Amino acid sequence: MRYASTVRQRPAFGAPPRGACLPFDPVLSCGRPVCSQRVEFDVIVPGASHSSSHDINPGSGFRSINRYRAGTWPATPNTAIGGRLNDLYNFSDSHRRDAAHPGLSSDKAGQAAWLDFTTPYTVNPALHAGLNGRCLQQLSNDTCSFPPGATPIGNPCGDTGKAEVFAIGPGLFRKAGARNTWFVNLYDQVQARKRARGTVLNVHRVHPF
Repeated sequence: MRYASTVRQRPAFGAPPRGACLPFDPVLSCGRPVCSQRVEFDVIVPGASHSSSHDINPGSGFRSINRYRAGTWPATPNTAIGGRLNDLYNFSDSHRRDAAHPGLSSDKAGQAAWLDFTTPYTVNPALHAGLNGRCLQQLSNDTCSFPPGATPIGNPCGDTGKAEVFAIGPGLFRKAGARNTWFVNLYDQVQARKRARGTVLNVHRVHPF
């Protein structure tokens, strides 16, 4: 499962998260693994140029820190319960340009936390199917600042409150040969506040070169 890096959906173009991952040894009981977990610290930085003098930029100028802790409990030989708890800290962007609000000096997307969960069933070693979902809570409002004397028009941040999302749906993992892996996840956003509500389909293919 994957999640776009910011609440306002402004990931930096050409700059996937970079960070350090620390996996722990699995917890064993009677010779059988009963829990495995890892922690990761990712840094998201712009990977392309960004200028406040242009309306369209290849980069977002956005910087974030994403931490998470993931764990899996194999309930039976063919079933498991997994989860990943994330928190996201967004830094201010002092290069934002907004044609509708000239003079905008900086803005900052709100901080957020979310939990991804999944309950896969092993059909065979190459095929897993189950239920997955996400629960997201924005912890702070988006903010923006103007220099002294500037008069903001309307709501320049476009923020109407803290976003909340609960989504759930089926998921599928398929290993097609030695060099192709497919992840297919369908999410129905059964609850959404201050955010568009709908059904989301994610298809992710992994092919090492």
